[in-house]
Amino acid sequence: MKKGKNRTKSNGEGTVYQNPNGTWTGQYTVPGGNRHSKTFETQKLARVWVTEKTHEIDTGNHVDPSMISLNIWWDKWIEAYCKRSVSEATMVSYAFSKKRLPNDLLTKAISKITAVDIQDVLNKLDDAGSSTRTIEITRTHLNMCFERALTEKKTKANPVSNTVLPDDDSKESIPLTEVEVETLVGYCMQPPSSRTNGKLNLHDVRRQVYKDALLLIIRTGVRRSEALDVEWSDWNENTLHIRGTKTRESDRLLPITADVVEMLKRRFSSRSSQFIFTSASGTQLDGRNLLRHLQEFNGHKVHDLRHTFCTRAAQAGVNPKVLQTITGHKKIETLLQIYTHVNDDDRAAAAEMIAAYCKSTAN
Repeated sequence: MKKGKNRTKSNGEGTVYQNPNGTWTGQYTVPGGNRHSKTFETQKLARVWVTEKTHEIDTGNHVDPSMISLNIWWDKWIEAYCKRSVSEATMVSYAFSKKRLPNDLLTKAISKITAVDIQDVLNKLDDAGSSTRTIEITRTHLNMCFERALTEKKTKANPVSNTVLPDDDSKESIPLTEVEVETLVGYCMQPPSSRTNGKLNLHDVRRQVYKDALLLIIRTGVRRSEALDVEWSDWNENTLHIRGTKTRESDRLLPITADVVEMLKRRFSSRSSQFIFTSASGTQLDGRNLLRHLQEFNGHKVHDLRHTFCTRAAQAGVNPKVLQTITGHKKIETLLQIYTHVNDDDRAAAAEMIAAYCKSTAN
């Protein structure tokens, strides 16, 4: 056989040829015309590979590498390249990233996924109120997954490399006013209404889970993802264990208020899942639906509730270090910015009081 000579055969068959550098390339063509090849150190290894692939085609067990879905490739990537080399916490982080991806993306062939597809996912996460850090982690994991697919020749390009993170300037949180907090808590504590025939309003019953989740967030300052991930095993009388996955600080034990305890007792009596907050079908609650419910009520983002909790704690004089242990912030500087804003408001109010006093004494 001449070096560098490519002898192609018909669909479903394969060929082996030697390269100018002495290596050997196995090549086969699947029904439909897609051609696949792989280079080996010896002719024997190349022939074995071609024989295996052509046998898969003959028996109907062959999967065209160019048509492997993101869902299948993600699991292969985790199993082959991540499982034995990363920590358990990182594995959990990978799982959460995959969970954020929509089904239409996961079922799409990785070779067909474009930068527009990935950018659309990132933008929707941003619209749903996900934190900048969450979006950044999701993008990083997607990039790692596609880089490995590119190396393994499962795709011809990495679409993630042509995407950008959403602008963080638009994600500034706006704390609720005292009136808004009272209104929201009152709404969350309101039981489902009844119809004229005495039966409960089914719509009110179904949306009660969203009200309960929002009550937990406004009363404890937990992140939306933390609230939706909490399980019944995490609740113990007047405390709630938040199982953080990102940092040591995010794993914490929270004291909970009486109204939250009352809500948990009510939900516990009719529990149907390991998760505290579930949909009508018993699946874990979708964070996007929680955001939609809150915005329909008062136009705020879910993260605004966490920011409100921190702001009220600062106004109450809670020590920043203590608040950090409650909220799970990795960097205390984030909380100190909230304290600075509160102090600015206090100084502005004080200036107005002094100006009014000076005006009254001048008269």
